Amino acid sequence: MIIDMRVRPPYKSWLDMSLFTNKEWTCAVARQMGFEPSPSYLHSSLPELLEELKRAGIDRAVIPGNCIAKPECAGVLKGLPAEKGQTLEMVPNEEIAELVRLYPDTFVGVGAVDPMEENVLDETERVIKELGVRGIAIGPGQGMIAMYPDDKRLTPIYDLCDQLNTPVFVKLSHQVGPDSSYGNPLYLGHVASDFPNLKIVVVHGAWPCVREVVALAHRYRNIYIQPDFYTIFPGSIDYVDAANTILQDRFIYASGYPVYPVEEMLQRFVHMPFHPKVFPKVLYENAAELLRI
Repeated sequence: MIIDMRVRPPYKSWLDMSLFTNKEWTCAVARQMGFEPSPSYLHSSLPELLEELKRAGIDRAVIPGNCIAKPECAGVLKGLPAEKGQTLEMVPNEEIAELVRLYPDTFVGVGAVDPMEENVLDETERVIKELGVRGIAIGPGQGMIAMYPDDKRLTPIYDLCDQLNTPVFVKLSHQVGPDSSYGNPLYLGHVASDFPNLKIVVVHGAWPCVREVVALAHRYRNIYIQPDFYTIFPGSIDYVDAANTILQDRFIYASGYPVYPVEEMLQRFVHMPFHPKVFPKVLYENAAELLRI
């Protein structure tokens, strides 16, 4: 059985994200790593995505919310830092819940909140209790006001999710802020220490700080690593070594669709040198336990 922990489907507001509106950029990123964009992405087709998930043998796909300052993708492709725009790229939590209701045996929802909204705690509690999401996603470095993960303005969100036994998905990598310092996992260690019972998922695996985030997860047992497509990037063998040994129970698979196609990304993943006994954990069991599936 397989859970894909990061799929942005071609549906309603997701189609307004730069990943879908700037297909030239997204296709170029896929081809840099030897992939051809999937038909479902090229056609912006949800039915085709459902077929691709089925062919790949993926039982559940986690659809995360989005609430970040709109990036300039062309800048990222040229190796330049993304510039924050003046508007948020948002996927309403209602649309996440709607898609889960339409395909309850396929999709699992993770909501997203804007830390700068006055009613952020009310919204966080609402989407967890009323919409039934299985986690809350934040991108501290990508908001209208960039923050490090341990920014005190985020503490109430962490505290509430801790009280509600809901994991927090924190995006960390070299591209999730005004500069690469916002992807340093060191700051997340402060959060893990302050909230030892809060389950924290490091989306994008804090790449390229692979050994640093592995060391952090080894120290704090409430940290999970989800490198998604960075699993196949340079230096990723350290992710594999960690999953084979000290992080067998807290390493999680994700394709990162639509940047990479779900079928081909899974094939690339299963041919990496993971120990056979680890595959059931990283492909399904760890995510199922985290999401209470």
